[in-house]
Amino acid sequence: MPNRTAALDAAAQHAKAFLETLDGRPVSARVDAADVREALGGPVPEHGEDPTATIDAQTRLSGGQLCTQRVHPAKSGKPHEICVGRS
Repeated sequence: MPNRTAALDAAAQHAKAFLETLDGRPVSARVDAADVREALGGPVPEHGEDPTATIDAQTRLSGGQLCTQRVHPAKSGKPHEICVGRS
């Protein structure tokens, strides 16, 4: 049986590490959408990938920041705008 909480555990560890360095981080995004697409290696794969590895990769790419608070999905109606990168 797969470990159903491994991805959540990884996300929690990355979130804690991010909070520990919050005072020294820049406010604005450090990567743009093109950087994210390049780092992800192109189109979305046909089959899902390991969720823990995906969270680890997103965290490495963004320097620990998985999402921004720049645009809340309730205001924009577009949840993808809050993901890594600039809107």
